[in-house]
Amino acid sequence: MQGNAHQVPLPQIDNPKYVIAHASVVDRDGNSVGSVRDVRTNPDGSVNQIHVDVGGKVVALSPTGLRYQRDKKQLITGLSKDEIQAMPESSG
Repeated sequence: MQGNAHQVPLPQIDNPKYVIAHASVVDRDGNSVGSVRDVRTNPDGSVNQIHVDVGGKVVALSPTGLRYQRDKKQLITGLSKDEIQAMPESSG
């Protein structure tokens, strides 16, 4: 897993819909997975779902467990690349 010196949980990010838009997404081992296509938020502004383009297929990730590395503009997930690629395509 990558070092976490500059990683923050999503709830600690102000205006996450703007900040993490188009961020790259990497798996727990640092492998590139894709990029953020859309950030869905709740009425209070907290993140509900993150839609990630994974090689032409868009999957929905829960914000739980995601961390944001500000200096690299990356979202880091605890899932493996294979687990993410095996997810069903998002319908919305």
